[in-house]
Amino acid sequence: MEEKLINLRKSMNSTTHKGRHFTEFQKSKIKKAILAKDRMMPSKVKRYLIFAITPITISLAMIFLIVEINKLTSNPESSHGGTNLETVKEDWEPRNEFVKENKVLFEILPDPALTAKKSYGYIFSFTESFETFNGKKMAIYATHKDSGLQITIQPPTTITQPSSGYDSLQRYTLFASAPLSGFWKFKVVLDEKVYGDVILYIRDAPTDENQDYLLDSNLKLVDYDNEGIAVELKKRGIEHELPSKLPVKIIGHEIVEGNPNNPYAPKNVVIQLNGEDGVLFTISADTADPDAFFHDEGRNSNQVISINGNKGLYMEGVVVKWIEEDVSYLFTSNERLSKETMIKIAESFK
Repeated sequence: MEEKLINLRKSMNSTTHKGRHFTEFQKSKIKKAILAKDRMMPSKVKRYLIFAITPITISLAMIFLIVEINKLTSNPESSHGGTNLETVKEDWEPRNEFVKENKVLFEILPDPALTAKKSYGYIFSFTESFETFNGKKMAIYATHKDSGLQITIQPPTTITQPSSGYDSLQRYTLFASAPLSGFWKFKVVLDEKVYGDVILYIRDAPTDENQDYLLDSNLKLVDYDNEGIAVELKKRGIEHELPSKLPVKIIGHEIVEGNPNNPYAPKNVVIQLNGEDGVLFTISADTADPDAFFHDEGRNSNQVISINGNKGLYMEGVVVKWIEEDVSYLFTSNERLSKETMIKIAESFK
């Protein structure tokens, strides 16, 4: 039995748990293999990074390509220098010229004494040849930044001859009255496509002491017979409520219809009433959109009012607007009127 235990101990001592297990040659081969494996690791890591980064790189390249394609497709070239809506600047920084591709297409030269509430001359100086405009319909509209009021400077008019003494429209003159002070965007439309726009700041007219009576909250209104305009509108297939009381006597009127096929023109009819002492009123109505219509309710100078029980807004003495059923109404005056007077005018609509 003792002999068997001795033999078992010798056998255990020859295993991997004790004694020498590798020859010097074997150790050398193992070290070389370890070093070779370490040298191979960076290469494998690089291959892994390449496979990981490649999809990211491709994705970024695709995003960049899509952005560039959108830029190109949103700026299509129009014939004869015209421009689509996307190319017309939407900012409100004052600029009296419209530039496309580093070329001035036109500039506006207003009367140096230009103020709101009075009629002044505007010279539009176009740089392109007369062939660009000949036989086409040109319309010019103006939009007030704060109130959203749109007025027609020139309804769609066919161009048949150049400016007098010129070979094109270098001196295209129009007269218009801006009922409100502030920023105005003048948009030129050629054959129902936006040609370009400019931004002017029109200052308020100096206070006329003779017109102070219009601010009297107890101002007595005069009856206005609107039957003539109502008949004229009906002939055009238009039903439109009109005021029956106004602060001054009306001596003339003009009805301007927006082009229904032109998305850049006013969609509604604008009625201009010319009163005594140079007082000018404008009336318009459109489908009601309360959120858009009262977007400027929060301005400090604007006051929420009630018109025949309907919500309205009195703006700086020159604008009153309200919604009745599903129609929105806008009434402007080129002279300041008291809140009480504006409410009386609005409630006289019928």
